[in-house]
Amino acid sequence: MVRKRSLPNVPRTTALCYIRVSFNPNGAESDSPERQESYIQAACERQGFNPEWYSDAKGHRSGRDVKNRPGWQALEKRLADPDVGAIVMYDISRAHRKQWRMGELLERLDTLGVKLVQTDPVRGSVDSATPQGRMILQIWAQQDEAYAEDVSRRTTASIVYRKTKGVTVGRPPFGTVRDKDTGYLQPSPEGVWLRTDGSWVPGTRDEEPPEDGLVWHGYYDAANRVLSIYASGKHGLSKIAQIVNGEGWPYRNQYAKPAPFDRESVRRVVKNWIEYGGAVIGQRAKDRSAKDIDPEAIALHPERAVFDVELLRDVGRVFNRRSVEKRHADYGVHVDAHVYALSGLLYCSHCDKLAREKQDPSLRHAFTGQGIVEKRRYRHKENTPCGTRNRSIRIEIVEREVIRLVSFLTTKPEFVPIMAEWFASFSADQSGKQDGWEAEVEREISYLHEVSKRLDYLFKKARITLDEYEAEMAENERQIARLQARLGADFQVNEMLRLSAQSVEEMARNWDTADPVDKQSFARTIFSEIIFDLDTRRIVDFKMAPYAEAFLQMRVTLEEFNRQQNASAENDAGSSEEYTPLPLWGFEPQFQP
Repeated sequence: MVRKRSLPNVPRTTALCYIRVSFNPNGAESDSPERQESYIQAACERQGFNPEWYSDAKGHRSGRDVKNRPGWQALEKRLADPDVGAIVMYDISRAHRKQWRMGELLERLDTLGVKLVQTDPVRGSVDSATPQGRMILQIWAQQDEAYAEDVSRRTTASIVYRKTKGVTVGRPPFGTVRDKDTGYLQPSPEGVWLRTDGSWVPGTRDEEPPEDGLVWHGYYDAANRVLSIYASGKHGLSKIAQIVNGEGWPYRNQYAKPAPFDRESVRRVVKNWIEYGGAVIGQRAKDRSAKDIDPEAIALHPERAVFDVELLRDVGRVFNRRSVEKRHADYGVHVDAHVYALSGLLYCSHCDKLAREKQDPSLRHAFTGQGIVEKRRYRHKENTPCGTRNRSIRIEIVEREVIRLVSFLTTKPEFVPIMAEWFASFSADQSGKQDGWEAEVEREISYLHEVSKRLDYLFKKARITLDEYEAEMAENERQIARLQARLGADFQVNEMLRLSAQSVEEMARNWDTADPVDKQSFARTIFSEIIFDLDTRRIVDFKMAPYAEAFLQMRVTLEEFNRQQNASAENDAGSSEEYTPLPLWGFEPQFQP
């Protein structure tokens, strides 16, 4: 017998509404998102539920698995919340096309007291809470699984047949499109109009230029330029990206938008030299090793090729020559791999400024670590438009600046109670010491939680990008942590400040003797990001971890208080008298400005 969970007395008014696009072997999408949404909305209105939408409707997302369905994964995380009363979907095959997965879902819903509602007018409604209803749902799930297996077999057979005819499957290689009648590749008419300032206007070759004086740069011509440079054998992938970017050639990214070339986009173009030549050898371009491919043995088809076959064969020869053969089982394992303490925390100040100006978080780039012993460096991402002159810096220079910052933040333990008292006073002042200020703060926290839910909805609907979503969510969590700290008891605030001060002091004291793993742990405990200028070699901004925000706020307040006290003592003593500043530091900073 399954024991149902005891839940708080919260109205179960939320319905988790799920949409997924199904695959139709006839070539069209069945059960469109708009159709599913209309039926689900009507069912929620009839049963008095507030719909909360989750969607995997962008492209085909298989119901046989869950790993490629972020919408469903997010829905499952909400199931255990006490306000959830139902899952509503068009039919149960939207959730799973595996009978055992459906059985697990029904068992879990029964445990949580959540019902399953399907809105398909043909199948009709079934009560998942009854034994008869669960049996019917299991039978339907078995039928759905059999249907999915049959579609999979037919799709596989179709792919095999297409490949034997020399027709590629999946997304066409960059610079090409697939002919609707034959299925063979042909040059893409898409590209961009290049402005004099270097910006792009997407369009097609046959269109009129949107402005006077624009130059046409097509994706097909861009691919041809990349292949031509690579075939010469004079330049590597990164250098080729730099050359074509300097000439204004665009790359079409996975979102069908023009973007600068980088090392990986050049590699994608080069790896598809066989497909560009009208041949299909069975293995996807990204999965095959150049060392296993003999360019002289590949039968290219000039009548189907989209580029000159001799050019493509030259590309294959260079690619094969540059590949490295595995000589032992551990080949490619970096036994001297180094942990970079600030990896994932260090951001370029120029990129950060550009991202804020254009309101595009995707323009921010974190530094990565690279180099050999005694020459390890933090390196900027290649081919970005931020304008920084330097692209890398030695780790010693960056970490020296970080420890200078940490040394400034250190505070003597006896000042922590003072900081806690100031924080409590500041929180009270912020609320005006009015009756019911706690309720006001709680309402603000509830509002921020609602903002987070709406951000989830916008991200699932593809209204905002992943970078925008993560940036907004991080700021939301920071504000929630700050408000929750205001609601905490005095001893909790004191403990939070004490732990923050202790972490800062430990990092400052032990940095020189710590190994890279401990350094990374220190840095991530205290900071959430550090903005660094590669040209001036200085930290220009930083954010502390959410729990340490109060410490930073009070630490700055304490520094200002110390400055005022010292200035007052200097004025009282006169120019001929010495005065002693307040002993604010926990120890003397190791690095002087």
